Parts: sequence; structure tokens; C-alpha cells
Amino acid sequence: MLKAADLTPESAGILGISPERALIINRVSNGHIQCLVTEHEIHARDGVHRMGAGSPVSPDRLADILRSLMEAGTRKRTARVLPSNVVAYAGDLVAWWVPGRKRGMWFRGDDGEAVVLEVPWPNLLFVAHRNGLHVAGLRGHDRPLADDPVYHAPLMNHDHHQGLCFGSVAVPERPSLDTIPAYENAVFKSFFSHVNGGNHLNWRMGRRIDGQISTEEHFAFWKSLERRRLRQFPERHLLPADESVQGMLDRLSGAGR
Repeated sequence: MLKAADLTPESAGILGISPERALIINRVSNGHIQCLVTEHEIHARDGVHRMGAGSPVSPDRLADILRSLMEAGTRKRTARVLPSNVVAYAGDLVAWWVPGRKRGMWFRGDDGEAVVLEVPWPNLLFVAHRNGLHVAGLRGHDRPLADDPVYHAPLMNHDHHQGLCFGSVAVPERPSLDTIPAYENAVFKSFFSHVNGGNHLNWRMGRRIDGQISTEEHFAFWKSLERRRLRQFPERHLLPADESVQGMLDRLSGAGR
């Protein structure tokens, strides 16, 4: 099965294409079904191809056609070794972890002034999927397991469900193993500007009576880490998200529905 976006017939070593059959999806205006798939033979005469009359395709026949196309499309694929940082990979979902270390964290205030703090980042779990990117915090120094708990990523521009608001930052259109660096750059090399509702940080000095934390208090927390010259993120400041690694993957992939 050829994908036009990936290759041309010539690049696949195909000298020519001869259409034999066509599947047509028909909209039905009356009756109990809304659409009908018909199969049409393609007749060639004097170099001209014409589509013949169609016949309805049963669900079993359609399933056989799709199965054969999928088998043909995967026949020449080669197995690929997963990078050691990848936690899960399911076609339209890629999850990986990034061990915490000291790196720059970029902020931009209301006045447009840019500030870069050299601070220890926590261990993070990235989950890129068709609806965006979610990031969670992790404890420990080992590759996360399915039952390990996840924590709210203590970052600005971050909602209560581990989703990130990127603003004008460009992110890949679809997740893949090759786009992992681009997703990481969107987090590590972009500006944080505001808290995005809820509290994602276990820091008593900045928490108000209502349990929330302001943008200014969040920034003050990271300033305190830089001032203390810590090499590792203090894990006691991670706030539990009441979810496991597997639970987060199920939620984002829709497996729990």
C-alpha cells in the first residue's frame, strides 16, 4: 500500500500502476443505513480507464480488503529498536521520560522582559498524542514502570490534567519517535509566562488559603532554587496527581473509555 506523502511509485521500484477495482462510499438518504460501499471494476481500452457499475460490498468483504491492504503495507517494514528513554509507543502516542538535571528555565513577564534561571528540573514524563502534549513529574532515578505514581509537573503554562499551553510555540503536527526532540525543545526552550489554574506545586510558602499559587509565587519558588544552587530538584515539592503511569497513558489514549 503506497502513501502519497511518503513515496512515489518510482521510488518504491514500481514501473507502472494498473487500476483494477475501486471502492466508492455512497451516502444513502433513505433507509436504515447512512452509507453504502460499492465495488467497481476498472475497464481499460485503448489506454483509457473507465469505471464499471458497482455492486454492494458486505462488511466481511470490506474487512478482507482492508486486511489485505494492511498486510501489504506492513510487509516491507523493518523492525526498529526503541530508544531507551521511550516508555510506550502506540502509533499515534509516544511516551518517554527525561531524567531531571540542571538546565535553563525561561520566563517572560508582563513587561516582556526575559529572565533565564539555571535551576534543577525534576524527572519528567512526556506523552505526545494526537491531541497535544502532556507532561507529568516523576520521582526516583530509574525508568518509570506502569504502576509508578505520577505527579503534577511543577511548571507554569500547565493545567491540572498535565496539559501544556504553548501559545505561539511551534510543536510537531503528529507524534513519532523522530519528533521527540522537537517536543522537548517546545518545553525546555520556550518561555513560561503564567500559571494555568489549580496548584501544581507543593510549596507552603507560596500557597494561599484557597490552595492556589500565583504566577509571582511560582516564579519566586524557582528563584529560590537557583539561589540555593541545588543540583537536584527537591522531590518533596512534587504534588501527587493521584494517577499512575499506566493510568495516565490509558486516559490520554482513550483506553479507559
